[in-house]
Amino acid sequence: PSSGSMMASEESPYSIGVPPWASTRLEQLLPEFIELYENRPILDNTGGMRAPHMFATFAILRCLQPEVVIESGVWKGAGTWLIENAAPGAQIIALDPDLSRLEYRSPSASYSTQDFNHHDWSGLPGNTLAFFDDHQNALERIQQCNWHGISDIIFEDNYPPGRGDCYSLKKMFAGAGFEPARPTGLKGLLRRLIRATGSGRSVPAGIDNLLAARRNIEVYAEFPPVVKPQATRWGDAWTGPQYATPPSIFSPDDESIPPVFRAESEWYTWLAFVRLTCSGATEL
Repeated sequence: PSSGSMMASEESPYSIGVPPWASTRLEQLLPEFIELYENRPILDNTGGMRAPHMFATFAILRCLQPEVVIESGVWKGAGTWLIENAAPGAQIIALDPDLSRLEYRSPSASYSTQDFNHHDWSGLPGNTLAFFDDHQNALERIQQCNWHGISDIIFEDNYPPGRGDCYSLKKMFAGAGFEPARPTGLKGLLRRLIRATGSGRSVPAGIDNLLAARRNIEVYAEFPPVVKPQATRWGDAWTGPQYATPPSIFSPDDESIPPVFRAESEWYTWLAFVRLTCSGATEL
């Protein structure tokens, strides 16, 4: 749909404006990525990104080459390692409330346990990119980036309606709300307490959030899957508007699909790139 017609509808959109990879043949980046991925320092990244989103992040960073990358949600450090290799000239600021799980610490990064919105981001260069893999409310993250003047954003946790543990832009565009699962037991309660509050709040269904956010969104683009698996990561069919997806780079019967993407294709969850107009005010 064109940017002027962006409204919640029966068909959830996956593209507004021109994404940074539009002029790039993504399959040409695959050999370089696969060679890099085969030499990753963390082989078991359970709980973090796998090949589909690692490639998406790699391709976007290759296209943009930002001066600064703010990574919110570090986990074991695989994403930080990817960022330093995809954008070798970038300064990396890695944020996570619990850095004890790090298995890879980047020499190109500075680390903090403070939430993204608790930092002073004044003085950042214009080509700064914020990468969110923190399972927080995506609308609130857009508001914060807009206020701080950060226009380029990647959302890794872009779950469709009825799925995932946070309010995503894909939910917002569909007019869907979000109801968080209630933590059970002491461990579940503590997990909620150490995380920022954005993921733990209910969000009502409706288009009000979309109408407010749309004024500041210049580009919204979901990165295409390299190959679309037979079922979603939840095991159901790719039917219904909640699973609207860009065409895959390879068709499922293409014999040239790299094996790693056949093996990890089910980890695709609509990673999205966003570019804001960045008014620097409270329009959202």
